[in-house]
Amino acid sequence: MNHLEFKSSDDGSLLIFEVISRYKEETVFNVGVKTPWFAGTAPSSTYVVSSPADLFREMANDWMGWKQKKTWSDLEGRVSFEV
Repeated sequence: MNHLEFKSSDDGSLLIFEVISRYKEETVFNVGVKTPWFAGTAPSSTYVVSSPADLFREMANDWMGWKQKKTWSDLEGRVSFEV
């Protein structure tokens, strides 16, 4: 599998991860957002940072909720998530 999509049940917006290449020390991928009003893509990687999958894993483990913000960002700050 080289891409993963999350679809909003509210408006059909998509969050798309597409793996470009994998190396021992990093995974390079694009992150795309498509909404009824906007579409864009940004390059990202796991170089020197953990995988964004770790953020989603934490959210799944804490499915009843959490008190502090959970975040992930690539090294350059081009892509970041906060929940």
